[in-house]
Amino acid sequence: MTLAEDVREIFDELASTLKIEQRAYSGECHPALDVFETDDAVEIMMDVSGISPEAFRVVFRAGVLLIAGEKAPPTARAPQTFHLVEREFGRFARGVRVERRLRRGAPAGPRFATAS
Repeated sequence: MTLAEDVREIFDELASTLKIEQRAYSGECHPALDVFETDDAVEIMMDVSGISPEAFRVVFRAGVLLIAGEKAPPTARAPQTFHLVEREFGRFARGVRVERRLRRGAPAGPRFATAS
């Protein structure tokens, strides 16, 4: 399976499992992502504030960590007038090749991964 197929599969699964208020029916989101290396690991940090844990997936395949999901806009309250909207809402997919970043001999793969 290719990464593009993984992304399509994730978006299809999210569309069928997320509650209506968790869905982003249109748009594209670009959460900020940092990748840095310590002596023991490659660490990847992504800004996912406002995204429920059910609305994103993390997949590791062929040396690439894929993070994909949907960030839904807040539920509108009537009457409400927006004066400024800077936050992005919609689907996102970010891939980071980590295989070559690890120093020789360091443990690698999903069994060594942690999330917080």
